[in-house]
Amino acid sequence: MPIVTYAEVKRYQKLPNDTDQTMVEESIFRAQSYVEGMSHRILEPLTETRYYDADLESGRLQGHGVASATELILDEDLLEVTALVNGDGTALPAAAYVLQPANEYPKYKIRLRRGYHWTYTLDPIQAIQVTGTWGFVPADHPRYHQIKQAIVRLAGFLYKQRDSQVWDTAGFLEGGVLTIPQGAPRFTMDVIENIAKVGL
Repeated sequence: MPIVTYAEVKRYQKLPNDTDQTMVEESIFRAQSYVEGMSHRILEPLTETRYYDADLESGRLQGHGVASATELILDEDLLEVTALVNGDGTALPAAAYVLQPANEYPKYKIRLRRGYHWTYTLDPIQAIQVTGTWGFVPADHPRYHQIKQAIVRLAGFLYKQRDSQVWDTAGFLEGGVLTIPQGAPRFTMDVIENIAKVGL
């Protein structure tokens, strides 16, 4: 479900009451897909289990796995952990770890407290299980409202430009090329640049 509603776009863009809701909602979906794809962030919180390698021997990060005996580097932003299972099948209690960085979002690392370490029994590949809510920032975070505003503006722009034949290639997402009309809101582009993952 998109983080922006039809009513929010309609109100901000001052669209008439007879506006095609289906078309606006399609524009919202495209706008959020664009922002997520270009920033490489999960904006709509997602609850799932992700698996990580217990790469303990190398002493350094290889891909996404364990960077040291006590630190797990994540491949997605994490909002909350609901269950954490070590590579040997042991469930780790909440008191055994902290999310980092400590005072800001997004969280991208799980650090074990003193007395705990990452391990595995037979095979280190995808041995560690992290179940939780994945996403860039929580809904009460100031950046969340900024991102929503960026999507509202882009969705309104896409809706108003729905008959435009002048398109820019905006990026490549899984499943194909994502295009938007030329002249997309500068505010949206600035937000994407501000939140985009570095090095991708």
